[in-house]
Amino acid sequence: MLDLFVRIPFEKLEMSSKVLKTLKVDISAGLNYLIKENPVLLKLTVVFSIVNLFIMPIFAITAPYIVRVVFGASEEAFGLAKAFTGLGGVLAGILAGRLKNWLTVGHFYKWLLVLIVPLAVIAFSTFPTMLTRHWLSFGLFHVSLLFIIGIGTFLAILANVEMQQKSPLQLMGRVDAFITLVSNLTVPIGQLLMGLLMGLFSAQLFILFLGIMIMMAILSFVAKISVATQPAL
Repeated sequence: MLDLFVRIPFEKLEMSSKVLKTLKVDISAGLNYLIKENPVLLKLTVVFSIVNLFIMPIFAITAPYIVRVVFGASEEAFGLAKAFTGLGGVLAGILAGRLKNWLTVGHFYKWLLVLIVPLAVIAFSTFPTMLTRHWLSFGLFHVSLLFIIGIGTFLAILANVEMQQKSPLQLMGRVDAFITLVSNLTVPIGQLLMGLLMGLFSAQLFILFLGIMIMMAILSFVAKISVATQPAL
């Protein structure tokens, strides 16, 4: 929905070759620009894609399993809970304008640290002794998901703004296409990985979330030294 409000100046170019060749040329041009002229944005793209690898499958794979199987929620409760957590993205989009000073590359690693907090709450809510407190655990789980969606939306806005501000107009579409390609490629890989990990830790799901927390801490450190400390272009 946020993409509907993004305005990118457009100048139509004549097609000089076939679609697949044009696609290859465009992606190569975007990658070459990132490698040679904007390595900070390239590093940001890599870190953001790895975050997607671990966070996106939580909503596609883990959350439905926990809600329906572990919590034993009805279809109505599942639908209401999903609508509630979806508000995180809406609220983040509304608040993004007020938090624009915090949606910069220098603060990217800080958002990853903040992301650890709701992940810790989810780990706590899925601890075996907490699962006996059904509604408390159910509520903590979904409030945490709401915050995770909100923070994820902030990260996506941050990366998109950085791309638009730093990319040359004639390369903006190509750079955006490459970043979108890399980010989307991590989603099915993450879902497969999450499915395997859930099979291993189905009886102790909190261990899975503790592992994701550790991964976010590592990515935050990597982002701090490779992205936040780099001089602006």
